[in-house]
Amino acid sequence: IHGNGAVKQLITKLKYLALPLILLLLITLGCSSIASASDWFILCDRSSSSLNICNKDALRKAFIVWLQDAATGDKFEVFGIGGDVYDVKDIYSVSVPKFKTPVTKSKAQWKKYMMEDINSINLPAGGKSAIFHAIWRVSQKITQKDSALILISDLRHVDKRYNFEKKVPGSKEFIKYLKEHGIGQINLTGHKLYVCGFHPNASVNTSAPTANTLVQAKSLWEEVFKSWGIKVLIQEECHFVSL
Repeated sequence: IHGNGAVKQLITKLKYLALPLILLLLITLGCSSIASASDWFILCDRSSSSLNICNKDALRKAFIVWLQDAATGDKFEVFGIGGDVYDVKDIYSVSVPKFKTPVTKSKAQWKKYMMEDINSINLPAGGKSAIFHAIWRVSQKITQKDSALILISDLRHVDKRYNFEKKVPGSKEFIKYLKEHGIGQINLTGHKLYVCGFHPNASVNTSAPTANTLVQAKSLWEEVFKSWGIKVLIQEECHFVSL
């Protein structure tokens, strides 16, 4: 009897000891990074206010992270933001092929070629800033559940009605406007979203945004993404590896 009691006490202690490890495992699994995503869709802001934040170097760094774990069929695509839903430009697209034997050698040769290819990517000299419209458009291309949508932009949205460089609207007003134009809801469930390039500097022929304007803009974006059922990390610098 005493032996059985000791065994029960031991089992109870082991349960308590294992609980923190189980919780840590669940947290780790829940906080997956964009690096683990199979398909990467990058929205590149080339407008004057972005101050060239989406440049060849940024795209090369993103490509290197994606390439590390890319498997056959995985895609890496770059799009330029335009002035409307149908003004999104295809800049770059590649998918991992099925490698011939010997696989290791074939894959190594392909990776070497692709690094040369991404270094020679042609970016448009300029662009427009209908950012929400571009997000909606590119989201329609996402089919894999573990895809990553990456927005490299200063988040200064400009369309026919709104210009965030002049005035940031209220989140309720803007969400209503998006819904009225058929882009108010985007299903990003199961996908990863990362935003970088949100800088406080002045663009050409404009004054620098005030601290209040930056706070309003960041809050609006967070509210819109929240209405889409997704949390987003908004940063100034692009650190693809650290996410």
